[in-house]
Amino acid sequence: KESIAGKCNVVCISKDARNPQPSDETLQKADFVFYRYFDVGQRKIVEEVDDKSVGME
Repeated sequence: KESIAGKCNVVCISKDARNPQPSDETLQKADFVFYRYFDVGQRKIVEEVDDKSVGME
């Protein structure tokens, strides 16, 4: 298990069309990088987020 304490730079690199892709410079400065999501309703990690999960339905 890992937790984040204090100020840090977190970047999402998901290929989802709604996610703007970070620049190379932003990626180099990132403390943490992620590409998956935790779906609280389903209680599982998912690769893609549907519109219902992000409230766009």
